[in-house]
Amino acid sequence: MIRYLREMWTMLSRITGTRETEFKDLAERVIPRLGGTAALPGGFSGAVEKLVGSLGRSRGQRGQMAIVSGASSSTLSVAGAVALRLDRTLYRVIPDALTGQYIGETEKNLATLLAGAGNESILLFFDEADALFGKRGDVPDTDEQQAYLETGYFLEQLEQSPAMALFGTRRPPELDDEQRKHFAAMAEVT
Repeated sequence: MIRYLREMWTMLSRITGTRETEFKDLAERVIPRLGGTAALPGGFSGAVEKLVGSLGRSRGQRGQMAIVSGASSSTLSVAGAVALRLDRTLYRVIPDALTGQYIGETEKNLATLLAGAGNESILLFFDEADALFGKRGDVPDTDEQQAYLETGYFLEQLEQSPAMALFGTRRPPELDDEQRKHFAAMAEVT
């Protein structure tokens, strides 16, 4: 069945002129502009040390993920410093490119992202990831449950990947025990 769907997708792509999504369409390389933690303000270096300690210990394991919370530019600076310290190439995931409008497109894009990230020593940075972990507000319980299941699926796929992932959030997320078990560390930038 999956083979048939792939063949149909390839044939449809040729007919419509669309092309397969590639890793470079889903994430952009970020070159850190700092020379290490010495160039970071005090609150930043503490977060970097915590993340490097946790992610560095789990090196070689699959599904190495952590959360850093603070202003968007701060979390990106911390991600750059962590990537430098762990000798990883930093890629910022483009959320709009990752999510698709058609059934199965987001899953296919996620598989493409993780396959591309598995080929190198990469740190994936998901900026402004608050929507993944927060309550959705005044929505019916079934929608909330579906969003929770999709987040769980997303985190499970990342756990099976050899890539490291760092999630940047504006404020520390309120995670339940099921979500918290996915992460090696959580740090806050002040």
